Formats: sequence, C-alpha cells, structure tokens
Amino acid sequence: QSALEKELCDLIVDVLQKMFGSVQSRIDHTCKSVGNLWLHLVFFSTCQVLAISTSAVMHASGAIKADYKWWWAFQDFFHLGGGLVLLAACMGVFCIVTSFMQRLTLRISEVIGTTGCPFTMQATILGLVSARPLGMHVLWGSTYIDASKALIFFGVILLTVVHSMMYVVNYVDLSI
Repeated sequence: QSALEKELCDLIVDVLQKMFGSVQSRIDHTCKSVGNLWLHLVFFSTCQVLAISTSAVMHASGAIKADYKWWWAFQDFFHLGGGLVLLAACMGVFCIVTSFMQRLTLRISEVIGTTGCPFTMQATILGLVSARPLGMHVLWGSTYIDASKALIFFGVILLTVVHSMMYVVNYVDLSI
C-alpha cells in the first residue's frame, strides 16, 4: 500500500468519523431533549388504548352495572384511534431515524467495497462506523428504538385490541 493510498484511507476514516459523530451528536441532543416526553406519550397512549379495550370488555360482560350509552362509542373510538395514532407517530419517528442510520452503515460498506479500498482499511472504517449504536434512543441511551421493537410492541397492542373487540362482538352476538 502506497503512502498516497494510506493518506486517502486515513482521510476517508476522518471524514466518516466526523460525519457520523456530528449527526449522532445532534440525534443524541434531540433524544435528550424529547426522551422523557416520548416515554410519557408512549406510556400514556398505551394506557389509553388498554383502558378503552378493557372498558369495552367490562361493559359487554356486564361487570360494570351502568348501561352503555350509544354516544359513548364516539368517545371510545376517538380515544382508541387517538391512542393508536400517537403510538404510531412516537414509534414511527424514532424507528425511521434508527433504521436509516443502520442502513447507512451497510451502504458505506457497499460503496467502500466498490472503490477498491484494501480489506484491512474497509474493516477499519466499518469498525469505526459501527463501534457505537446509531439512531434514536430513550432511557439515557440504553434503548434504541428500531423496527423490530416497534413491530413487536404494535403486534402486542393490536392483538390485545383485536382480542377485546372479538370478545365484545361475541358477547353482543350471544346476548341477542
């Protein structure tokens, strides 16, 4: 490897470190600023969705002795829909940024491979880029919100809502 190649690879490493460092530091600042709000919105919206699902089951089963008024359905649908929209927005924004940052490291790997950069320098560059998790995080940087976490979370929430609604429909069908 010539001195010019070494100098070029060192320059590439420095540029990538500065680029990823500056972008991730802005993301870290944003996460520090809105992390507690994000946790509050996710917790609040989850409780809202679960409360509506549970109250529908309780009313349908007769556990609550008050008669269900038809106009309460507007309120329930509003809160159920609002909770799901808030959850989608909260999880979606964090998930999109994290997924983009993770795909960026793969793209850098592809580009560096096509330039003819020696394998030792490719390994050095990729090691530096992937040395730290990238993306949006909560709980003081300990939990990164990515697609797998968001999909599992939504799967559980939607499964709970669908189960509750099936119970309500089944009970209403039996009582008719």
